[in-house]
Amino acid sequence: MLTVKGEGRDRLVRASEGELALANDPCFGVRLSLVSTHKAAYYPSPPDMADSLKSKAGHARHDTALIHGLSQSDVQKLSESCVDAKSKAYCPYSHFRVGCAVLLANGDVVQGANVENAAYPVGTCAERVALGTAVVQGARKGDFRALAVSTDISPPASPCGMCRQFIREFCEPNTPILMYDKDGKSVVMTLEQLLPVSFGPDKLLPPEQLENGLMQ
Repeated sequence: MLTVKGEGRDRLVRASEGELALANDPCFGVRLSLVSTHKAAYYPSPPDMADSLKSKAGHARHDTALIHGLSQSDVQKLSESCVDAKSKAYCPYSHFRVGCAVLLANGDVVQGANVENAAYPVGTCAERVALGTAVVQGARKGDFRALAVSTDISPPASPCGMCRQFIREFCEPNTPILMYDKDGKSVVMTLEQLLPVSFGPDKLLPPEQLENGLMQ
């Protein structure tokens, strides 16, 4: 058993052959630190994942194109770009590399990698780096078609809870998220599957209603 730090409390988990099992843990998707081994944060695989979502990279290209309207070329660009972004990660403390690539409506692909900090909470995830870079380049909600993440573990890692909410700010619930493991095998899920019953910009009142409310 290993003691794992997460969400401000300790938890015991059973680790075997690089796999992490979280028993009755509601905080699925939170990046966890394996304190006893000083290694980075393994993600558990999504619970009760349909077999159709588990595929090797070759099959994922075909299935994703059919289900999410992406071409094989789109998926190949995403897979290659997120792996390339992973090589640029700055992670001297955890040595847990994460690369992210986002596909924009105009066909451009924007990269991001995790950037750690000696003050651990200050580090930034690859997904937020990629989305933030795209926003600086002018992208806005409605401009994002898909997002891909690559890590060095198997099963593949999924975006942490904070990143899922950040993605929700700019992406539609049906946006496909492609998650690649160390061998290039992938899992494809939509944002809505990763973040069900979510809160986003569409839940807020229109600006004019907010202004009227403040003036009353």
